[in-house]
Amino acid sequence: MIKRRTQYFLALLLVLMTSGPTLAAEAGHVIAKRVTVLPVRVLPRSDRPLFVTESAPGQNIERPDTTPLEQELAKQPELDVVPWSQVLATLRNSVNVAETDALTRSSIELGIDEYKSLKLDKAQKSLLRAQELMHSVLLGIRDPDLASKLYLHLGLVYLEQGDQDQARIALGTMFFYNPGRTFPAGYYSPAVETALTSAYSDFLRLAPLDRPVVDGKTLKSFANNAGISQLFTVVVRQDHPSQVQVHVFDLKRMVPVHNVQLRATSKGLPHPDPFERFISRYVACEIFERFPANPWDRRFRRASLELNGGYHTYGRFPTRSILHNTSIALFVGRGLSPHVAIYGGLNLLTSVEDQNKDLSDRLVSMRFMGGIEFRTRVQRFTFFFSPGAETNIMSGFQVLTSPECKFFGIDHPLCEQSSNVRDSGLQLLMGINASAGMRYHMTNSIYLGVRGIAGMYLVPLSGKKVDYPLGGWTAVGFEF
Repeated sequence: MIKRRTQYFLALLLVLMTSGPTLAAEAGHVIAKRVTVLPVRVLPRSDRPLFVTESAPGQNIERPDTTPLEQELAKQPELDVVPWSQVLATLRNSVNVAETDALTRSSIELGIDEYKSLKLDKAQKSLLRAQELMHSVLLGIRDPDLASKLYLHLGLVYLEQGDQDQARIALGTMFFYNPGRTFPAGYYSPAVETALTSAYSDFLRLAPLDRPVVDGKTLKSFANNAGISQLFTVVVRQDHPSQVQVHVFDLKRMVPVHNVQLRATSKGLPHPDPFERFISRYVACEIFERFPANPWDRRFRRASLELNGGYHTYGRFPTRSILHNTSIALFVGRGLSPHVAIYGGLNLLTSVEDQNKDLSDRLVSMRFMGGIEFRTRVQRFTFFFSPGAETNIMSGFQVLTSPECKFFGIDHPLCEQSSNVRDSGLQLLMGINASAGMRYHMTNSIYLGVRGIAGMYLVPLSGKKVDYPLGGWTAVGFEF
């Protein structure tokens, strides 16, 4: 019978040792960061003519295809590359756009008509209302030409009102949405042409080209609705066609995290070799801190120190009444995986006076315990089951069965030692046990717990004065 139990216990240990690494590997899973590549920003030459004889106000600059960049990023298992077209579709589905889009466009047209009629205050009010509506549904990101049109006329209104600073900001934002825009020569007054030229110069020097929108509030709205962690932007400056700039903007922290210049191909994209090296550095150095799916996964390998105290007794005891004991225990543990740990510890027991005063003195026990712990985490609670083994070193004791021996002592003539005194020397007991309980994690490092434990002794085979240990403990523990 004992041999069969030993075989079962060894089989259980083998299963735990083989399952631990697998569970640990699963806990090492990294959540891929969702990234997207914005359309390539092509900045015309700084000395290009803004005012041309035959103008195309909505002039489109041919942009390189970003597919090769997306393919290179997709090679990294830590990245989940979302095409820009899919991001735009997500924005359309995540905000109520139908009515607001139409209202924004009508407000822009109304503001333009009011500007042409020199109703400047009304025009400003209509265009600012359109601006608010446009950003509320991220329409400027979805339709940059419309945003460019709005900011052009808002800047013209500010110029007519004499507000040079606001005009400069509005016209610079207009170029942000449409860097290649030109204007018919002689159509605007010299003051307007000067303001447009100055705004274009400021745009080339100061514009935040690593993001799809200038306004910080709108950028946060974009981050909340797009489901993207970081943005990649390639900037091509036609003043320097042999190089491109690659920007990375973090939407979680709202900060730019990378800005590098790389050799360009004839198509205006980063050359594959330096871009591949940049991505390798980016993945290795920037992203990964290695965010686990569950904060518990980051702590499963931590060591623990646990102090227990409580009540203990035995299913078999040498006295006529139940043998009560006070118990303190100190355990140390170490996680192997999110669901498996090993532990070991020392448990000290001291008996209290039994009801019939059968014991001549207190019974002291010292238990060395160890085993495997199965556990699962549910929010702040950990539930566990711990099979293990123990060795119990028990002090010698005497059991007195007559009143004379108890009241007068064993050396008194009225105490017949041969029949009324049972001596038991130092005992060494070995067996198995199992405990179960739960812990409440007050902080990342401190927890409170309760545990119930039961067991049986297998060695020696016979002559055991006590057996079937049983107890209940409360605990405070520390993880480090």
